Amino acid sequence: MAGYSGVDFIDFDSQLNDEEKLVRQTARQFVENEVIPIIEKHSREGTFPRHLVPQLGEPVVHLDHADVVWPDPGLHVGPPVEPW
Repeated sequence: MAGYSGVDFIDFDSQLNDEEKLVRQTARQFVENEVIPIIEKHSREGTFPRHLVPQLGEPVVHLDHADVVWPDPGLHVGPPVEPW
């Protein structure tokens, strides 16, 4: 099955840097590999795949010299967020 490539009607990709695109791709791969194969069964049985929860807290992307963890307040798209 081909992976989800997304639809970008508003050219959202042009707003993302390479790290943000990598985070998005990693999240998509996680869903394709870990969620899609089991989600129908869990939906039918009314259960939640709790075994996936610890994986959601793991670093999303391992770069050469730094880890990008989720959520990383430095990874956002839009205007700068003003502190309180």
